[in-house]
Amino acid sequence: MLYRQGEPIDRLYFPDSGVVSLVSVMSDGRCAEVGTVGTEGVIGVHVMYGFAVMPCEALVQADGQARVLRLQDFWADVEAKRRLPRLLCRYAHTLLLQIMQTAACNRLHTIRQRAARWILTMQDRVGDASFPLTQELLGIMLGARRQSVNAVARSLQRAKVIDYRRGQMAIRNRAKLEAAACDCYAIVRDHFATLLQTREATVAAAGTVVVPPACPCCGLQ
Repeated sequence: MLYRQGEPIDRLYFPDSGVVSLVSVMSDGRCAEVGTVGTEGVIGVHVMYGFAVMPCEALVQADGQARVLRLQDFWADVEAKRRLPRLLCRYAHTLLLQIMQTAACNRLHTIRQRAARWILTMQDRVGDASFPLTQELLGIMLGARRQSVNAVARSLQRAKVIDYRRGQMAIRNRAKLEAAACDCYAIVRDHFATLLQTREATVAAAGTVVVPPACPCCGLQ
């Protein structure tokens, strides 16, 4: 557990490997994942917008390494108007899009589609077709009962899409898994691919679309 919900943010974590889930916890103890962070992201980016505490839990899903930046050092970088604040503004936007898409996905799509989306996302972040995953943890991430998760896992295994045993998930056929997932997976993936490019690449891709000359949050070019 990197952060519990409501804890003060005193440092930022930049994963070099592994996966961290952002989990929203209800007053009755129930919880569900609202976002996933891998090597593309940072834990604690909320401080960019005046949030002194974590609005959710940050739970390590897959072990890995991370670089840690103390909050006071981060603010010094902001004052110096270096490149990091602008990059974090762009990342915060992609994270917002991911959370919005997850909210829509949880409301509109079946648990089988959502499970396939989540497994694909995990593979992208881990960088391997095999990774540790318990059904209990998958149920928490999807906000679903364990019985439902068991049924979905068996269904995907019978279709020879995954192998799942002893807490280890292995993807056998990624093309089939993408076909089983909802379109939320591709939408979020494409958002990240576009918005985390350099500003120059984004301007070129936008064509005639007007791109702001500076970050509207931090004012940096």
